[in-house]
Amino acid sequence: IQIDCVEHCGQSADGTFLYTVSVTDTGSGWWEGEPAMGKSATAIILAIGRIRHRFPFLWKEIHTDNGSEFINASVWKYAKNNRLDFSRSRPYAKNDNCFVEQKNSTHVRRIIGYHRYDTKEEYEIVKNLYGTELRLYKNFFQPIIPLVSKERIGGHIRRKYGEPKTPYQRIMEDKTVSQEIKKNLTSQYDLLNPAQLKRRIKTKTRSSKHKGRTFQKTHTSFIHILNCRADDGSARNLNCLTRRPVQIMINDTAKTILCYGDSNTWGAVPLSANNDRYSRSIRWPGALQRILGEDYDVINAGLCGRTLVAHDLEKPWRTGISHVEALVVTADPCYLVIIMLGTNDMKTTYGLNPNDIAIHLEQTILAIKNERLHLRVSPQILIVCPPIPVEPTQEKIDERLTRWPEFFEVLPQSFKAVAEKYDCRFLNAGDHVLSSSIDGYHLDPEAHLKFAKVIGREVLEMNL
Repeated sequence: IQIDCVEHCGQSADGTFLYTVSVTDTGSGWWEGEPAMGKSATAIILAIGRIRHRFPFLWKEIHTDNGSEFINASVWKYAKNNRLDFSRSRPYAKNDNCFVEQKNSTHVRRIIGYHRYDTKEEYEIVKNLYGTELRLYKNFFQPIIPLVSKERIGGHIRRKYGEPKTPYQRIMEDKTVSQEIKKNLTSQYDLLNPAQLKRRIKTKTRSSKHKGRTFQKTHTSFIHILNCRADDGSARNLNCLTRRPVQIMINDTAKTILCYGDSNTWGAVPLSANNDRYSRSIRWPGALQRILGEDYDVINAGLCGRTLVAHDLEKPWRTGISHVEALVVTADPCYLVIIMLGTNDMKTTYGLNPNDIAIHLEQTILAIKNERLHLRVSPQILIVCPPIPVEPTQEKIDERLTRWPEFFEVLPQSFKAVAEKYDCRFLNAGDHVLSSSIDGYHLDPEAHLKFAKVIGREVLEMNL
């Protein structure tokens, strides 16, 4: 894995400004980028950590240049703690890092440009672009032509190139990559539309007229317009005098969907010791956003351990009924609330039976329909019965969930009855996806993406 930093300082290196941490796999050409405000060891390590989490496979070695942002005790300790080999280029030998240097041009400079970015707003825009459309378009749809050989003939150099393939295709053809990784990538690929991704990238990076509100900056242009006056106040002869600020579209007509759930909505990785979370593109609310497109705004309101009404004495913020109204009001106008809760209510700690959980679901629905909220739009509600837990293969199922077999004989019917009573739509997740066999009750990436497709069909049928 080759890593490099790209500065976004414009014509002045004074102060703190944005860097792009650019990372590429030398075998497949898979690229990821992440912005960092400044090049402190902490900022660089955080960026590398986010990129590692998004990468489709594990790393064995990282290779950097000789910049101080990489050659320091903090990054060395990070590599050692994560069991990564750490190598660096020879001094003043840029070609030692040629793969990532090429991506710095094609994936960073051609998209982001050479202006100065130094504000929180610019950081968020670049981060959003790197973490969503740009990485998906470059890795799944843009072919790479590798150099096979280079021969000097007299004063000319003859180069031979290999077959053009995308990083995704190269990973799928690599026999050393596990079938599970390939299956997860295929599930992501099936949800993507290259034309739509390209349009979104252009929307975020080019100045154009759109319907709806636009993000516009006059001091910095995507995002930065240089100070075009000399010390004596006279205008400099620079192109920036006529440069227009970039406009970023925010679709004010998008219909908001609130995904209200527990750790399976939040995106918890099964049996993770560090409470790891799947990337937004894998979590089912994020995948749902890609499926539905710009006409919808999908909000992920998942929380690990959340219940419907049952009160958690140690962590009271997990009690759903205490803040569901605030979430709905915050999302207003909200056109749809998707409720997928009930798994944590089965814990022996609360001593509830399926009928109690169904009553708690009723209370949650009534809270959302409360007229005192004075909502501009009365949201429709989709009740989702959680996926059925399974017997895990790697360890015993959580002892607090040992009653799930008897619960799931009754719970889907009870939830469906409540949905019909309050004119809500109902979906049984257990009819479509299975919980991971790793811990027995969390979803794996394939299940998240499959579930997003199911929910997407339901939403489109509802015609919000």
